[in-house]
Amino acid sequence: MKPDLDRLGIFKEMAYHTINDRYRNAESSVQNTSAHKGRQMSSSGFKTRSALSDGYFSEFRRIFSGDCRVDMASVVRKQRSASKKLDIGKDWVPASGNKQPSGFGSCYGTFSGPIPHLKPTVRPIKVVRNQAKNILTTPGKKGCGSYADVTISHYPHHSTDPYDRVDQFRKKEADAHKQMTEKKGPFYSSTQPITYFDQNPYRTVRLRGRAHSATVRSTYKAKVPFKPSSPSKWDGGCKAGCFDPFPAYKPEHFRITKSAKSSSPIFRLSTGPMPYPVVSIVDKNVTRSINSANYAKVKSVVYTP
Repeated sequence: MKPDLDRLGIFKEMAYHTINDRYRNAESSVQNTSAHKGRQMSSSGFKTRSALSDGYFSEFRRIFSGDCRVDMASVVRKQRSASKKLDIGKDWVPASGNKQPSGFGSCYGTFSGPIPHLKPTVRPIKVVRNQAKNILTTPGKKGCGSYADVTISHYPHHSTDPYDRVDQFRKKEADAHKQMTEKKGPFYSSTQPITYFDQNPYRTVRLRGRAHSATVRSTYKAKVPFKPSSPSKWDGGCKAGCFDPFPAYKPEHFRITKSAKSSSPIFRLSTGPMPYPVVSIVDKNVTRSINSANYAKVKSVVYTP
């Protein structure tokens, strides 16, 4: 029996397998040896497969007849001939051009033609008789149990609407206001009307007395009236009429920067690392392992896979 590894993964011995048989080429073995002896019949060979019907025993039949090529000119020609068959007779051509009207009310050139004259007879008036009314009876009431005045219960009576109390209150307030204005005198405001806001909202306001009350005048009289030393000055942009004088001009001095003195020299960075000689690892291994005594025997120094 062959080992399992020789069977290429097949763990079952097949019936056609043999043991220790040499491989025999199928081309060298000929089944019919008599066919190779003597003269043989030669043919032209196999034909290559193509879209034509050559080399086939039966004639090629298409699924749809006439579907290989569509001639658009023939299709248009057939449609035109089919549309001409629908025409009955010749095309309509007008005998002459349009007729011009000869004036308002003229029937010349119209489809209706001339209109016959009207007879001056009076049309008979048709007598229209009004239809008599039908017999009136009391019909049954429409609706169901939810409709009012249909069942045994009567229609509810109208009750006063309480929503008119607003008008009553408004009328009562108007009457009270009228009584207050008629009995008392004119109304005087406690504040003096001004055009803009007050300068000091917390100032004390003296109430103005009524017209019939006598005003109390002060009896103090100044001995000497106040007289200013000079008339007021106009503000001309230089503060001439103000209490404070115009400030004098003071030029601004430039700030002088102090230079820092340092005894140590300025540190300047280098441009970059300087180049230095570099020896490769291969050169180091060769120098260490090969010398004058063993240079002829050493095969390789660098590791090669």
